[in-house]
Amino acid sequence: PAMSAIKVSKSSEVTFTGHSKTVNGVAWSCDGKRLATASSDLSARVWHLEQHREGKETELKEHTDSVDGVSWNPTHPDLFATASAVKSV
Repeated sequence: PAMSAIKVSKSSEVTFTGHSKTVNGVAWSCDGKRLATASSDLSARVWHLEQHREGKETELKEHTDSVDGVSWNPTHPDLFATASAVKSV
């Protein structure tokens, strides 16, 4: 699996594992508690930072091609969108 190290504060770094191919995009939720990732492995994942135990909170695998981007709603921390290489959102 692919690994990414994310610095969550000046003194803290967390390694997320799970995507099997390149991570194409990352985005923080507006409340700063979750990180969403988009990957060439056809999935997007949401990582909950307060409860991180090397596990993912949610994995979205409905895409049929590379997931190229992810963006959170700026006022609703539970809503986000993904963008795919097949021109879908």
